[in-house]
Parts: sequence; structure tokens; C-alpha cells
Amino acid sequence: MPITNQIFMVRPANFGFNPETAKDNAFQEVPKTTAESTIAQRAIVEFDNFVNKLREIGIEVLVVQDSEQPEKTDAVFPNNWISTHPRGTLITYPMYSRNRRLERRSDIVDTLREKWHVERHLALESWEERPDMMLEGTGALVLDHEHEIAYACLSKRCTKQALYEWCEMAGYLAVPFSGIDPTGLPIYHTNVIMAVGRKQVVLATECVIPEDRSRIIATIGQTGKSLVDLSWSQIQQFAGNMLQLQGKFGPVWVMSSQAYTALTEDQVEQLQSDGSEILHADLRTIETYGGGSARCMLAEIFLPGKGE
Repeated sequence: MPITNQIFMVRPANFGFNPETAKDNAFQEVPKTTAESTIAQRAIVEFDNFVNKLREIGIEVLVVQDSEQPEKTDAVFPNNWISTHPRGTLITYPMYSRNRRLERRSDIVDTLREKWHVERHLALESWEERPDMMLEGTGALVLDHEHEIAYACLSKRCTKQALYEWCEMAGYLAVPFSGIDPTGLPIYHTNVIMAVGRKQVVLATECVIPEDRSRIIATIGQTGKSLVDLSWSQIQQFAGNMLQLQGKFGPVWVMSSQAYTALTEDQVEQLQSDGSEILHADLRTIETYGGGSARCMLAEIFLPGKGE
């Protein structure tokens, strides 16, 4: 099951700028003139419009309302703390940012258990006791489910030890690499510069350090997928933060409108070469102050249904 038509999303209650995550997320901007309440309201509008667009193309979206207390500025990005997998596996993750650990909610886990079959829950929260055991979900892991490969850009939020232990548990091949931006700062999440679909892999190869670049490109080639190579300027517009889902009429690449306008005509043709459509939504507020985009907002559901 390489892509899914089922996801869950968390509707934000107190979206805003998080100074703790901004220490290593260069995509976040400090609010200068816009009031916090205005930012929070705009984020809700963007979220609701995005959900409506996804449902219109046949994506089944379970919307969970964020709890008012404690306040969680990044709750709209649930893919960092939870993932689900075929054969009934649900995994909750260690979070590098202490204030983001509040986003893990047992009631969300319970809701997923009620609606789908969960055979086992791998709770990795205890890894947070060790700084060398950080792994922020599918922000850190970009997964090729078909070939059982876990691509991972190493950082404070994705450590090598945690990656290899996760892969041993999940049965995936670990493909770690180091990524930096043009100023030399580490890429904070793999899914900012990389996405894996059925037939294509999106990657900003210029962000992968030269020592790792040829190995990553070779691994992609061995899977038979074509490479859609992005530039750093496109990454700055969140073009790497996309996800392929299964719509009612076929596969759909989902991204923000900012990301879509950053793509060249040739890149759009590459993404659509297998019959995929593209859906994009205006997420500018969430991108500007949260430092994440469409993919970060989508938690895929691969769990089997009850009775399957």
C-alpha cells in the first residue's frame, strides 16, 4: 500500500509562532506587525479550506479538534508525533522540542483504535530521555512503503541511532544522509526537501552533502522511480513538502499553492507523467509562522479497517 486515501488532521486552536522550534527551523518568520489572534484565525481558515479541497477529490479526512489547553502552537503538524502502518501498527515518536511533546494525545490514539484495527502500539516517547534518540515521525522519515526504505536527513530531530532502531523494528532499510542549506545550516526535517510517490521521488539534491549525494541518487534509481530535482529557492517556497495520496480518480500530489507556483512546467509534467493530478491550497500563514506546509499537516492512515 504505497499511498492511501485516508488521513487525519488536527484543526488548530492556538496556532502561532514557536520560538523554541525556530532555533533550528529556518523557515519560520517572527511576526512583526500581525497580531497573534489574527494569525491564529487565518490558520483556521487555511486549514478548513484545505480540508474541503481534499474531501472534494475523494480523500477521507478525519478532523480532530486541537484542545484549547495546554496551548500548542504546532498542533496542526501531527505527522511529527504519530504514524500508522499496514498490519495494524501505530507508532508515537520522541520529539526534540519540549513544548511540542504536549501534542501527543492519548485520545487521538483512542479514536484511531475505535475506527481502525490497531494490532500494536510502539510508544517511543521514552527515547526523549536520550539526546541521541530523537526521531520526529514522518517529518524525519520519508518512507518508500513499496520498497520498505526509510530516507532520513540526520539532524537534532533525527539521530542515526534512533533511525536504525526504528528500521530494525519496522523492517525498513535505513538510508541516512546529511543535508544543509546554502548557508551551511542543517536541514531540520527530511520532508522539507524530499517526498516519495509511486513513480517519482522529489528531492533537492543540492541540499544533500556531496559525500552522500551520489549514494542517495543511486538508491532512488534502484527503486525504478524517476527523480524530480528541486532547487534551494524552490525549497524555500515549500516545494519539497508535498505528499502523494489516492484520490477518487487516481493518485494526487498534494502541496501548498506557494509550492505549486514554485515548480517549473517540466517539473509539473514529471509529477503528472503517471497520470497523477495536483491539488494545492493556500497555506501561507501556516507556512510563514509555523515553518511547515502541506505534508506536515497530513497524518496518513494505513491501518486496516475493523474486521479486515
